[in-house]
Amino acid sequence: MIADWYEPLRDVRSLGSQTAKPGNLGGLHAARQEHLGQFFTVDSLARFAWELIQPAMARALARDGEGSRISLFDNSVGSGRLFQFADPTTHSLAGVDIHAPVVDRLSSVAEAAGFSCDFLQCGMEAVRARHYSVGLINPPFSLSLQSPLLEPYRCTTFGKYGPNSSTVSHAYALEQALDACDVVIAILPRTFARAVETDPSLCTRLAGVFDLPRSTFEEENADVAVTVLVFDALPRESAPVRASVSDLESVPPDLGLECRTDRVLSPRLKHKLMVDEGPVITLPVTNDATVRVTHDGRRLVLKYRCGLTQAKVANAVLRESIARYPHLDKRYPKQVRYTGDGALDLEVYLAQPDPLAVFQQFIELIQSAGGQPVVDIQVYQYIKRRARHNARDTVPLRHVIYAPAALDTGRIVAKAITTHALNPDSWLSPVIEAGETIEFVPVNVNGETRYRLDSKIGSYVLTYEQVLQRYAFQDVHGDWTVKHEGLAVRYPEIARNWIARARALDALIVVEPHLVPEMEREITSLPLTEADMEGEFSALGLDRSQWQVIRSPNDLDHLKRINVISYNRLRLALDGSRPKLTFARRLRRRIGILIADEGHLLRNMTSQQTRAIWMVSARKRYILSGTPVANYPRDIAPLLAYIADGTAAQPYGYYRPYLEP
Repeated sequence: MIADWYEPLRDVRSLGSQTAKPGNLGGLHAARQEHLGQFFTVDSLARFAWELIQPAMARALARDGEGSRISLFDNSVGSGRLFQFADPTTHSLAGVDIHAPVVDRLSSVAEAAGFSCDFLQCGMEAVRARHYSVGLINPPFSLSLQSPLLEPYRCTTFGKYGPNSSTVSHAYALEQALDACDVVIAILPRTFARAVETDPSLCTRLAGVFDLPRSTFEEENADVAVTVLVFDALPRESAPVRASVSDLESVPPDLGLECRTDRVLSPRLKHKLMVDEGPVITLPVTNDATVRVTHDGRRLVLKYRCGLTQAKVANAVLRESIARYPHLDKRYPKQVRYTGDGALDLEVYLAQPDPLAVFQQFIELIQSAGGQPVVDIQVYQYIKRRARHNARDTVPLRHVIYAPAALDTGRIVAKAITTHALNPDSWLSPVIEAGETIEFVPVNVNGETRYRLDSKIGSYVLTYEQVLQRYAFQDVHGDWTVKHEGLAVRYPEIARNWIARARALDALIVVEPHLVPEMEREITSLPLTEADMEGEFSALGLDRSQWQVIRSPNDLDHLKRINVISYNRLRLALDGSRPKLTFARRLRRRIGILIADEGHLLRNMTSQQTRAIWMVSARKRYILSGTPVANYPRDIAPLLAYIADGTAAQPYGYYRPYLEP
């Protein structure tokens, strides 16, 4: 093997080789603080590890052809001893190490040799590696790692930063390499290697176990029993090859390993940064377990008097950071940081069948964590009020259907269209033959009309849709009927309040530019005096002084009861000197009711027209459109978000999470 490019690095010595051996256990910690667990791989062992993986790399390069490369990864790279036999034409290098001088020197030498390389000066706990061909690792042994950036592997435990924030260096290095690479060659302590051989989650990929002489790291000033573990890309059916190696100059067997090249893989090495924003908990420990539960809009707010109580309750409620699960490749809204964030969103409780009962479970969770919750009365009032609003919002404004007149009579006689079983899920269900005459009796079930059919073995209740689908009615004629009477009938008091509030609010009708004259004509054609009005228009009291078309900035100074504006004008600036001061910004929070005609244009969330509509921030919002799904099903999502974004009544969140009860 030729490794001429590595010659400038051969004089680099590890910190461990320059540190005196500790005389006792008391000096072990001090020695580790000095050498950082840095012991470079000796050349003979590096050659042995390279020969283990060389056949697999040769097969992969031959399969994928000229121009393909094998990506190599080491999560404690040091001076790059395990990379010394790499070729810049067929390999790319990546690795991390906490010792800045050796990382900088390795990076400069590798770049000068023509390698495509990615080296970071940080610990293995601060990176996320993905999609590498081969992992060649000789990690520091038995160092304790404490970091909130650790990924939640099986080797992580509870630490000072919470769940999955503590681990041992060599165990974490192995699981990180297995997660990031197809094939892994790992130099590990022998006792840990024996544990890996019996670990069901790790041993399935194990292809080889090679015990090395205890004197292997003698020139690095270390006396330790080590084992080389070889892991394949996929689980293997055969048992791993086991051998005790007395001579590292011997050629190891071909283990039949398989890896992929960059023709298939896209290696990524991401540095996980953490900004120190200071301590989250700044309260002193006062032994006051009181936790005040209040709210800010839909967000629950917990207020504490004791720092210890805050720590216990917050950990119980928020559980853990979603950043600990990057391998799941989930996408979350920016405001979602913890797996328990939903517990602080009141809309989640409102989406449940019994919001108050579920909220009581949240209060009990605080109690079980050691807090004494004191709930503001406004929280209960808010939940009850929003529950009533959600019940109202989920009721259709009015649902009119075309139905056979026979369905509104006492008894219904019809003929079966096809042969079918009354209850397809039961073998004992009566079979109705095609053309058979059936008689139904309308019954009330939980406020809904159902249709009962009496047979010899029992009664069967069918829905309205099932009756229309299975049976034909003769000698009857259909008519339009009200399937749901709407809000005005079901909630008359709320409807009256809405009408009163609507009269007191300014309304804005937004239309396409070419429809402004037509809208003006339609409003003008309405009765002008109350004496001339009939029916519902008599309640409007609409005359010319009560409506206007907004054409200039002066029209914004005195809004009228009905204001008409085009989408184009709504997004325009009032003057050229202040481009951010638009018509929409001047109307912000001044409009009670906004009606967006041809509202399907809101499907483009980044357009100036859509942003102008959102800028107005009207209290009540209505979208009129004949094509709410103009092209793709996703077009409806922004329209729904404008009406309500991730609420119990409209769970499809755009800026907020999707609510799934």
